[in-house]
Amino acid sequence: MAEPRIKPLAVLEGKARHGLLMVGFGFLAFAGGGMLSAALVVRLQDRLAGAPAWVIYPVGVAVQQLWVLAVLPALAYLCARLMTLRPWPTAVVAGVTGELFVLALAVATVGTEGLLQDPLHLAVQLSTVLVGIAFTAWSVKRGRQWAAARDLEAKAAAEARRGQYDEFLKASQALADQRDQQPTAPPQGPGEAPGPGKPST
Repeated sequence: MAEPRIKPLAVLEGKARHGLLMVGFGFLAFAGGGMLSAALVVRLQDRLAGAPAWVIYPVGVAVQQLWVLAVLPALAYLCARLMTLRPWPTAVVAGVTGELFVLALAVATVGTEGLLQDPLHLAVQLSTVLVGIAFTAWSVKRGRQWAAARDLEAKAAAEARRGQYDEFLKASQALADQRDQQPTAPPQGPGEAPGPGKPST
């Protein structure tokens, strides 16, 4: 019997849903990372007040790009443990989506001229996005490996339970066969003498 063919519209619908899911990852990472970055800025502002510039600048970049360096990889890892995700497409689409939100917010705040005023900082920012994308792809692979290991453990446990059940059935069948092979005493007729220890009537 031939297997039913998957309709092209169903394939496109599945790809569209997957694409929207990856875009959602980027937006959630951008929103969650923004809140975490704001909280860290408040905590680190006083502690780094007297620090040199070569310390403040990398810390500021890391905090600003926390959404792609930490939040997006963590989100991708957790979701990869629950569903099938492709590492690089997920990382690229989510990372580009989140960075587009970051750039749009920067343009709305300082304008295009302000965004392009410091090309070195923009290059560093885009470089952190590339690092975050690579880390996100690695996190997806690790999440899928964890899920595959759990599947193997579940299959092994199911096989072990099936083996125990088969052994129980074999033991029950062997006990039943042993009972069937035991000879049974024929019924005593009315004219036969009673056995020893039985009173005669």
